Amino acid sequence: MRDPKTAGERRDFPLSEYLLLTGHRFGEGAALRFNDINRGTRTISVQRARAPRGPMMLDAPTKTGNEWRLTMRPSVVALL
Repeated sequence: MRDPKTAGERRDFPLSEYLLLTGHRFGEGAALRFNDINRGTRTISVQRARAPRGPMMLDAPTKTGNEWRLTMRPSVVALL
């Protein structure tokens, strides 16, 4: 995945790499918004997850129902 060759791989690379680097679940990564990222403190606020609701994906609480902050490593900062 670090050398995406197809359109699908290029589309999926950022989220796949983010999930691998942080250990977040797919729904948590898919629900991430730009305002959840604080470059000043180098933290990511995990507050919600994307969950299937019929034919749509809607925001929902995280699997555990908890919210937390993740300190970004340099590799995550570079990706985002």
